[in-house]
Amino acid sequence: MEARIVWIKERFEHVTHDLVETLAQRSVTPTQVSLAGLAVTFVGAYMISQGGFWLGPWVFAAGSIADALDGALARRTGTVSDWGAFLDSTLDRVGEASGVVAIAVWFASEGEIVGVALAVTALLGGNLTSYVRARAENFGIVCSDGWVSRTERVFIFCFFLFVQVPMFMIWLLAIATCATAAQRVYIVHRAFRDRAGDLGRGDAEETHS
Repeated sequence: MEARIVWIKERFEHVTHDLVETLAQRSVTPTQVSLAGLAVTFVGAYMISQGGFWLGPWVFAAGSIADALDGALARRTGTVSDWGAFLDSTLDRVGEASGVVAIAVWFASEGEIVGVALAVTALLGGNLTSYVRARAENFGIVCSDGWVSRTERVFIFCFFLFVQVPMFMIWLLAIATCATAAQRVYIVHRAFRDRAGDLGRGDAEETHS
């Protein structure tokens, strides 16, 4: 999973190299790019909430992709910082959530209560996926693996809306996000178990020495 994400980022940065150079020469900051990407994402989310499944997903995806430029721009301009990384991750969560809220609004307008419930479930699953990783890192555990990361969630959301199957999309997103959150919980549990086993073996070796 991690290797695939790294490969995607490398390909993306290769394709957008000229654009990043142009932004750097014009003194555009990574934060400005992040905020612009979020604004475009909000526009796409609004279109989706109104049933605009042909153009809305493309605008939403464009905002999500534009947001990915900020990291490359920060590295290009030497402005990488912990605050920038924190802000970027936070805005990513806000942008992604806006899309799920938008489809929940559309389901509600159509009287699809099941769709609304699934949207809430997908939102919870996506947030849990990110939360488990962040919480695990506080304990020194790397937990970046998982079936569906943010990149895959955005793809599922945009692609299946564009092909006009919103109910299938939200079922798939709800199941995938919750399954990934559960998978990461298991990964963290296994890491704690292995850590406890290593400590136990270390104590036993010290006792016998």
